[in-house]
This record gives sequence, structure tokens and C-alpha cells, in this order.
Amino acid sequence: MSGSGGDSGYDFQAESCAFVAAHIVAGRALEFFVDTKDIPVAISMETGGPGDDSCVELITGDRIEIQAKHAMQKGNDFWNAILRLVRGLIADSRLHGVLLTDSERAERFDLN
Repeated sequence: MSGSGGDSGYDFQAESCAFVAAHIVAGRALEFFVDTKDIPVAISMETGGPGDDSCVELITGDRIEIQAKHAMQKGNDFWNAILRLVRGLIADSRLHGVLLTDSERAERFDLN
């Protein structure tokens, strides 16, 4: 995120990193997924990967790519983020993807 709204986006990205870091220290699962033991052991920021904002290494050896979007609205940003994550998931069976959003200016996404 860039421009005048960048600060809020960077703050949200930092908060998402802090959330994961707290789970690493506590040795607790993130509980993003029902069927995955998602206990994080490391986090990298600004990875350039499918999520781009962060990559979380799990105790199982799997990874989670996270795209953190502050005040996301439906439109091109949403679809670009989803498509980038999906391409990564197709290419790597040990990868999981999360599009992490907050509730500011939240809209109901009707994908039909």
C-alpha cells in the first residue's frame, strides 16, 4: 500500500506480524485452518511470495503466505490478491494462503 493511506496499511501489516510472533513465543496454533496443525515457528516479512506481506513457517514444515489488507474493498485489489495467492497454492502443495483483512470499511463480499 502506498500514498497517503500507506501508514494505516503498514500498521495493519505490523499488527498481523505481532499476532503471529505472539503465537510463536507461546507455541500456540494460529487456528487459521481446521485441518492443519498451524503452529508457527518463524515469520519473514516482505517475501515477494504469493502473499507478499509475510511468510509463516509452521512446525510441520508447511508455510502460510499472508497478504494483509487494511480496509479492503471488493474490486481489483481483492481479485489481484486472491489470484496471486491461488497461483502460489497451485504451484506448491505445502503452501497455505491467507488474505487477512480488518473490519474497517468492511463490505460483505458477494462472490456470486
